[in-house]
Amino acid sequence: MGRGGLIDEMEMVKCLVHGVIGGAGLDVFEKEPGVSEELFGLDNDVMSPHAAMVARFKIGAKANFDLAKWGLVAHVPSFREYMEVGEEEIVACLTLEGIFMSMGKTATKEAYEWRKSRPKLVKALCIKGRVRNDITGYEEAIRELNKIVADADKTLNEEFLKTVAVGRGVLKAAMHYKKSIK
Repeated sequence: MGRGGLIDEMEMVKCLVHGVIGGAGLDVFEKEPGVSEELFGLDNDVMSPHAAMVARFKIGAKANFDLAKWGLVAHVPSFREYMEVGEEEIVACLTLEGIFMSMGKTATKEAYEWRKSRPKLVKALCIKGRVRNDITGYEEAIRELNKIVADADKTLNEEFLKTVAVGRGVLKAAMHYKKSIK
């Protein structure tokens, strides 16, 4: 999804033809719909969080496409390279954006900016979601991946106690989401 060189359409077509990806969506708007700052002050704020959700979806879609391209050409990335792309591809970050949308006025503009800045708490949620999604039946891999999850849990707990950039309600929502990523 997107425009301005976000994806290579021909590569996307190859991935579709070879069954590497099951579907694709393209943005057909000539200009990006504007988001007015005054919308943040409305009682029923809909457009601004929606715009944040769309932006987050585009990042996830690009990462998903990158993973599909690797599969198409049988490229095996380094673990670090995979995690950088995989953390963006996993729906944990997109889900967090949706949770904020459902919070109405509790999730302020500052909360969206905080999430967008990718603080340690958000990064740890994305890491935990990615790794939990990737765990397979190999015992050694499971031990190593569980160590990464334990480190992410430690970071989540530390950041929950230290973060003052956003309200407690926003942090609690993020921590409640953490519990759902067993």
